[in-house]
Amino acid sequence: MPVVLRRRVAVSALVVALATAAAAAAVATSKTTATKGGTLSATLSDATGKKVGTVRFIPGRNGRYEVRSSLRSLSAGFHGMHIHEVGVCDPAAKDPAGAPAPFNSAGGHLKSDAAQTHSDHAADLPPALVLRNGTAKSSAVTDRLTVANLLDANGSAVMVHVGEDNLANIPPRYHAHTPDASSTTFGPDAATLATGDAGGRAACGILRKSSR
Repeated sequence: MPVVLRRRVAVSALVVALATAAAAAAVATSKTTATKGGTLSATLSDATGKKVGTVRFIPGRNGRYEVRSSLRSLSAGFHGMHIHEVGVCDPAAKDPAGAPAPFNSAGGHLKSDAAQTHSDHAADLPPALVLRNGTAKSSAVTDRLTVANLLDANGSAVMVHVGEDNLANIPPRYHAHTPDASSTTFGPDAATLATGDAGGRAACGILRKSSR
């Protein structure tokens, strides 16, 4: 084989080898980024202990999570869905006045800043739309969450509420009626800013590292 041809073959082989190595490195880097922290998941149960679905948090690039939910045995319509700040799902929990309040043990909505209000809480997710057969599936991407705040010392819980979530979208022209009908406060009141008026807690699941 002529010398020139041998050199061309050698150069071509080197280029292919370098390209292959670069591609492998890119794939490895991508996989490392995508799996950093691992997938988190929650199995949700209602107040009777019946399992009503799962929610998975799949890490992606640039600090994002894809949140995939699969729910069943719920009433048709929209339901507020959020992450709460304590990983305790006690169906026998009570409110501060001593009245039954299933899953009140999970605390309020998870925040990355104490000044956050609904729908700017780190833990606010799109509402779940439950079909007439009681099932719902959804997928959303968020960049508001971190492993550090999801799996801190208190843990966290995924909550599906009894009612719809208005995302605190109360225009200023609406009267808040706080503390009474003569109030001069307009727009969302304190309860709306805290919960989006999603009502009671229908199902709860503790968020944990997934084995899958």
